[in-house]
Amino acid sequence: MKKYLLIFMIGLLAGCSESENEDAKYWSYGFTSPPYYEMLIEHVTAVMPNKDEYTMMTGGGTGGFHDEQNPGEITVNSRGYEFYPRGGSNMQQYRLTDPPIEFVVGWFSVAENQFYAALVKIDEPVRKKMQTPYKTDCWNENEIVYMNKVVIGLAPGGYVRAWLKGSCREPVDIGHFRGWKMDSALYSGNTYDVYKDHVKQSREDFKKEWSIPFPYEKWK
Repeated sequence: MKKYLLIFMIGLLAGCSESENEDAKYWSYGFTSPPYYEMLIEHVTAVMPNKDEYTMMTGGGTGGFHDEQNPGEITVNSRGYEFYPRGGSNMQQYRLTDPPIEFVVGWFSVAENQFYAALVKIDEPVRKKMQTPYKTDCWNENEIVYMNKVVIGLAPGGYVRAWLKGSCREPVDIGHFRGWKMDSALYSGNTYDVYKDHVKQSREDFKKEWSIPFPYEKWK
């Protein structure tokens, strides 16, 4: 009887203990932008502490749509005010658990018809936070996870913001950055001719929205 009771107690404890998903140790990254402003990601490089560089997936683009919750309205959040990184693309990778020290990003801003490139630096306190496990405490989950999703926000003018996200946690501000203008795409060599038709169509689609000044002060 004692034997079966011991087996039952071991099983009960195992079921109540936190489970750690090994895949959770691999950091991910993604991009977002104010909905009215489409950004086409041309290049992403992750630079590691030992200076090794990894070319990452770009995920295509972000933004370039109207506010579905308020059709026909020009909302302040969609214009870029009080922007919160809820959405955005998410690229999961399974090569690296050690966080990078910076990202090199190249993109095309459709509203401006302009190529940009920027360095997004990941400071050591942020890197440590990305490697620190914690227990989820929402949605009745009981897992050990990591706050290791980097969200890079791109805005007109080459302004860049970055956040760190994790399950059951509010985003943490990584920093504000500023890109520089490029005559052509970073590494890919794409020129303005590649996007000229898309830019022309977007100017028609977002004529009303783009006529309102963009709130750069929220991104500086």
